[in-house]
Amino acid sequence: MDRKILTILAAVFVLLITGISCSEDEDTQPELPPVDALVMDFSQFIDNPSPQKSMNLTVSFQNALYSYTTVAVWNVLVTAPMIVPVYA
Repeated sequence: MDRKILTILAAVFVLLITGISCSEDEDTQPELPPVDALVMDFSQFIDNPSPQKSMNLTVSFQNALYSYTTVAVWNVLVTAPMIVPVYA
């Protein structure tokens, strides 16, 4: 009995998927954003590295610390709202 119901549900699912699919006679293309919106702004980066090794390490450490802090903050913002539903 269960196998018959699953077969019927699978058949209905396949019919729905094929019935709702896109038609091939549409020639509309998606509108893309302008190229300026896709180009990354690198003006904040240092063009010429410092000849002092300690300066390069300091800048590198600051970038790593900034990245770590950003990821940690976003991780807390995303996971904090999940605490209540998990313990409920």
